Amino acid sequence: MKCILALLFVIVVSASFSGTLAQTPSTTTVKTNPTTTTTVKTDRTTTTTAKSTSTPKSTSTPTPKPTTTTPAPPKVPTNTYNGTSGNLTCIQMIAKIDFSIKYEKKGKGNVTVDVPIPTEYTTDGTCGSDNQTLAIKFYKEWELKFTFKKDGKDNYHVSDIMFKYILDNHFPDAVKQGNTTYVDFKTSKDYMKANNNGYVCKSKLEKENGDVTINTQDLKYKAFNSKGDIDFKTTGLECSADADTNSIVPIAVGAALAGLVVIVLIAYLIGRKRTRKTGYESV
Repeated sequence: MKCILALLFVIVVSASFSGTLAQTPSTTTVKTNPTTTTTVKTDRTTTTTAKSTSTPKSTSTPTPKPTTTTPAPPKVPTNTYNGTSGNLTCIQMIAKIDFSIKYEKKGKGNVTVDVPIPTEYTTDGTCGSDNQTLAIKFYKEWELKFTFKKDGKDNYHVSDIMFKYILDNHFPDAVKQGNTTYVDFKTSKDYMKANNNGYVCKSKLEKENGDVTINTQDLKYKAFNSKGDIDFKTTGLECSADADTNSIVPIAVGAALAGLVVIVLIAYLIGRKRTRKTGYESV
């Protein structure tokens, strides 16, 4: 009996000890040298960096200042104008012709425009014995009319110039848009005076009346022709402006030659004086 009780006690104690071992975690012990052990506690810090949102600086492009350019004057063509009656061409004029016209512009007052006779035009003429006319029509309703008057047997001149123009698209923002203006250029008896060979003037001539100036250049003409075709093989009377220009060349040449003669004479006198001086010294 005692043996049985002892055996039961051993079994109970063994079971109890086994349960205690099952509940106790295993511990691993590491032996180290007796040094100081420092425990560093590290706290994790989470830093959230917010992306800075900044409004970019506005880049403004400066507005360029408007540039004011003066338009170049229109090119003036050289045209040939014939005054014809029936089958007879009694007048021929070859010239560059344009007009400087002043008009009132809205908001800007008086301004001036240059308008040439274009390459598209029509002509008409009358071939009388004492008076002849040459009419040039262009820009639909514009007209330039020359009247030629006989001065005896061998000479004639331009006795009148009439000009009609319209304030059309050649005059932007005109106050009196659409108005028609007539200009009569009175001339003297010697104006563009010609002989039987005609009249020539390469220089620029200006004829003014009020707000209009008529300009001619490289002009030559013949009137009172009764021999068929007109040619300019023989030079007609020359305008005074060309005569003044042509006289400059011989004057300049003469002055240059005179100066050269003076220089040669001075050089000769100096050389002669030195020769005489050398002769005296040798004696």
